[in-house]
Amino acid sequence: MNLLLFLISGFIHPLHCQEKKSHENRLPGFSGKHLIGIQFNPLFTKNYDTEGYIGGIKYGYKIIDPVTVAAEVTGYFFDTQVNEKGQPYDDSPGIGIGVTGRYSSPARKRVQGFLELSPVYHFSYQENPDTIIGKGSTFAISMAPGVSIYSRNRKFSFDLFYKVSTQSFTNERHSLLGYKINYHFN
Repeated sequence: MNLLLFLISGFIHPLHCQEKKSHENRLPGFSGKHLIGIQFNPLFTKNYDTEGYIGGIKYGYKIIDPVTVAAEVTGYFFDTQVNEKGQPYDDSPGIGIGVTGRYSSPARKRVQGFLELSPVYHFSYQENPDTIIGKGSTFAISMAPGVSIYSRNRKFSFDLFYKVSTQSFTNERHSLLGYKINYHFN
């Protein structure tokens, strides 16, 4: 009887190991530690009219599986210098330079939740004599929880996030819904 159990367990164990190996071989690994991301989103007013746009480019490096650090340059600009009430925006159009830290979970999955924290230094480049807005610079901190969806070959990912910032975007809004497309490489 013991010999029969020993033979059956010796037969089942290799079959189980082969199934596990074949499953791992079917899943492609992540394509690289580097990424380049591109963002171009509209900025909405409280009435959901488009008042301007935000665009950016990001270069990131994955330190370990769930942690990525990145350098980012973003710019945003308004269609007009005043909001629908005729008041000037808190910040004038400009360019922001920042460093981003990102934590993703669960790591190495095709759909991941993430949290990004980013200090940004914003340079205003436009001066409008009709308003009190002038050239200058500000410092802001932003936080962006979101979700990342990877392509089947893991070279591309699509980020959908909600960014909350100490810097206002439009109509004294300190948040925006955004998206970004990333390319991952070695």
